[in-house]
Amino acid sequence: MWKRSGYNPLRYFALADILLFIIIFSASLLSLLLAKALSPRGERVVVETEKGEYFSLPLSKDTTIYAEGPLGKTKIRIENDRAFIAYSPCPHKVCMRMGKIEREGEVIVCVPNGVIVRIIGKGGLDGITR
Repeated sequence: MWKRSGYNPLRYFALADILLFIIIFSASLLSLLLAKALSPRGERVVVETEKGEYFSLPLSKDTTIYAEGPLGKTKIRIENDRAFIAYSPCPHKVCMRMGKIEREGEVIVCVPNGVIVRIIGKGGLDGITR
């Protein structure tokens, strides 16, 4: 395909450029994986709404919480030391697909319904305020 048009995009890259890209990409991926693996497990789940109301419960207690937002009630489940949004009245359900959180500083946000679920640790600080 490129031979007919005379254009070959690879001729602009040297072998050292490609190796440098691979090294930087690998180092970035490794640092993300290490940060995830080394972050401490959370102790509490904090649920906040647009009105500022919130719940703060231990992550070890299996329970169901309902947080009221402008679109309706969001159902938050805590089970097996993990928290997740089980149901939300928002249209695209992105918050439900974000999965389960368990580590300090992890957050699930339902933007249309204005609900924030986050995990805090012993100090009560998240990754931004440290």
